[in-house]
Amino acid sequence: MKKSEIEELRQQSVEDLQASIKENRQELLNGRFEQVAEGTGHGVKSRQLRRDIARKLTIINEKKKAEVQA
Repeated sequence: MKKSEIEELRQQSVEDLQASIKENRQELLNGRFEQVAEGTGHGVKSRQLRRDIARKLTIINEKKKAEVQA
């Protein structure tokens, strides 16, 4: 992920990030079902989705820490 994309994520609100995480988790779940049912899934994209979720959770935690310290 490029630095500009990460900066865009940091500018989003916590609610927007949580909604995006929910969408990513749903997409990951659908990929797992496709893998089991049809043998076609996300493959490498599932790894990218997991990492995107982790990035967004990290940004949310950074924002919460900043609020507590302020």
